[in-house]
Amino acid sequence: MLGKRSDFEKRYVTDQTLQDVVQDIDSVEEKIKSAVSSRDMLQKLISKMFTANKSIHFGDKSIQVKSMSGEDIGLATLSSGEKHLLKILVESLLIGDSSLIIDEPEISMHIDWQKDLVSSIRALNADAQLIFATHSPEIMADISDDKIFRI
Repeated sequence: MLGKRSDFEKRYVTDQTLQDVVQDIDSVEEKIKSAVSSRDMLQKLISKMFTANKSIHFGDKSIQVKSMSGEDIGLATLSSGEKHLLKILVESLLIGDSSLIIDEPEISMHIDWQKDLVSSIRALNADAQLIFATHSPEIMADISDDKIFRI
């Protein structure tokens, strides 16, 4: 449709409409790349944290949980702690530069996940303001004291 590459390159130099179309395509591709990178980061973090005999896969329209044999076993097979962690991490992606307020995020959460919670949220969304009401010293372990308010 566009002919030889050399013909396209010659036309591109002089055709502003063609340049605009190429720029629009580049812009859309960058947005897709950004959206997919967030999803890939989330999948990487979840895969690192979940150690049971299952894996999680984020598609364009779904979240799949699979057994190690590749069988689709569904989100319902996740433990309450896994579901809780997944919800917190997904919410942290969705809030943008807003605040994430969580009362007792440690509920049902494995101690190792508590240790990694803040850094995982920060890896997904460095712009979010995090407000936790917690009894867990593990969650607050890497937070500077001037950012902790004891009530």
